[in-house]
Amino acid sequence: MSSTNSFNCLFIKRLANLFRVFLSLSRLSLNGHHHYREQWYFHPLILLLLILINEGTLQFIIYLVGLLPSAFYAELRKPPNQRDHPGFRWLVLRSFVFVILNALLKSSSIFFSSVLYVKWRMRLVSYLHSFYFTQQRYYHLLNTAQQNQTRENDSQSHSIQIKDIGDHQKQSVDYVSTATLSPLVTSKLLIDNPDQRIAQDVDSLCRSLSSIIPLLVISPFTIAYYTKTKSDRVSRRQK
Repeated sequence: MSSTNSFNCLFIKRLANLFRVFLSLSRLSLNGHHHYREQWYFHPLILLLLILINEGTLQFIIYLVGLLPSAFYAELRKPPNQRDHPGFRWLVLRSFVFVILNALLKSSSIFFSSVLYVKWRMRLVSYLHSFYFTQQRYYHLLNTAQQNQTRENDSQSHSIQIKDIGDHQKQSVDYVSTATLSPLVTSKLLIDNPDQRIAQDVDSLCRSLSSIIPLLVISPFTIAYYTKTKSDRVSRRQK
C-alpha cells in the first residue's frame, strides 16, 4: 500500500480538513458560496446531537430489554398460587412497549443518518465546486491536461535510427516507433473524469461516513459506562 494511502499523519490531517467542511459554523469555510443557505436546525452539529441523544436512549432501552428475561424467569418460577397476575400482565405490556421503542429508535437513527448524509454531500460538493468552477480549472482539467498528454505521447512515440551503409555511401535515416518497444512513462498524472469523481466518490464517501457515525458517537460513552460499572462491581466483590 502506498504511504499516501495509509493510516498515518497525512490521513488524520485529511480527515480533519474533511470534517472542517462538514461541521463548519460559517459559510466562509465553504469558500464564499453566497447561494448556500442552511437553517440552523438542519446544521450537521444539531443532527449529530440528535443522533447522540437517540443512540443514548436506544442503548438505555436495550439495557432494559436485557433485564426482561430475568424478570420473566423470576415471575414464572413462582408457584401458580403465588404468581402476581396483574404484575405479569404489566410485564408483558412493558415488553411490548420496549420492543416498539427499540424499533422506533433504530428507525430514527437511520433517518438522522440519512439526513446527515445529504447535508454532508451538499456541503462537500459545494466546497469542491467552489474550486472547480473558478479560474477555468474545469476547462484545464478536461482539455489542457489531455492535450499536453497527447503531445507528449506523439513526441515520444518515434525515434530516429541512423544506419551506415558503407564508407562512400550516404547514411540512411529511419523512423522507428518506440510505442511497442518500451512503455511510456509520464511524469504528469491525469485526473480522469473529474465530474464523475465529484458525483460518485463524494457520494460514496458521505454515505459510508454517515452510516458509521451513530456507532462512533455512542461507542465512547457505552464503553466508559460498562467499564465503570464492571470496575465498581469488581471493587465491591474484593471488599
